[in-house]
Amino acid sequence: MWEVSTSAKNVAEKSRHVWVDKQSIAHFSQKLLAEGIEVPAWDSPYHFYDGGKETVAYL
Repeated sequence: MWEVSTSAKNVAEKSRHVWVDKQSIAHFSQKLLAEGIEVPAWDSPYHFYDGGKETVAYL
């Protein structure tokens, strides 16, 4: 899951038309934590997974 965040960060840092609203991310993260939201299990029969960069590209 963190690979997606890292990839998005790289895109945002190099982009001229995308920005990261750190205050909104902090608020959203706190909301997820307070609500006890967990990362759902990966449903392999329906979603591609190779353990590498191709999975991130799939997302």
